[in-house]
Amino acid sequence: ASITAPTGKGEYARARTELFGELGDALARMDVDAIILAGPGFTKQDALDHVEENHPEVADLITTVDTSAAGDRGVHEVLARGALEDVRAETRIAEEAALIDELTRRIKDGETAAYGPEEVQRAAEYGAVEELLILDSRLREERAGQGEWPIDADAVIREVERQGGDVTVFSEEFEPGQQLDSLSGIAALLRYRID
Repeated sequence: ASITAPTGKGEYARARTELFGELGDALARMDVDAIILAGPGFTKQDALDHVEENHPEVADLITTVDTSAAGDRGVHEVLARGALEDVRAETRIAEEAALIDELTRRIKDGETAAYGPEEVQRAAEYGAVEELLILDSRLREERAGQGEWPIDADAVIREVERQGGDVTVFSEEFEPGQQLDSLSGIAALLRYRID
């Protein structure tokens, strides 16, 4: 969302708290993983402070970026600086970390989880896979015919998607991917137990 309005002097100026209230309300209605709050000067920090106070659940999603201009020029600056890619990478790492934490918790508690190629394939055949977790480097190896898995990884992915499951490909570059690699590079959160 783009909310622009003068907050300074003049006949069209609005009170900052009114503008910040509108911004906070708009952000709270959005279903997003990340928010970039960008602009010149200190107004964005004041807006963030207002959001933190009035919508704390939204504040954790916000990254602030300094720009020399507002409007389209400011958006172009954000893109040119790579801020969007940085936020996307942080969001991806956070999502992968949450999934690997859930997987390890379920494994520890003996709950609905599977890991290793054969166990995951069996879970997919039963339609039990809610979320397939697969490591990007292992998937590339399998697709190139250089992998060690005794299964067809693409067939497992297709089966999971056909039955309404989600597939998350983890990056080997980050800690959650390295943890998945230690579990053979493929695992699944299950809808129900298969044993």
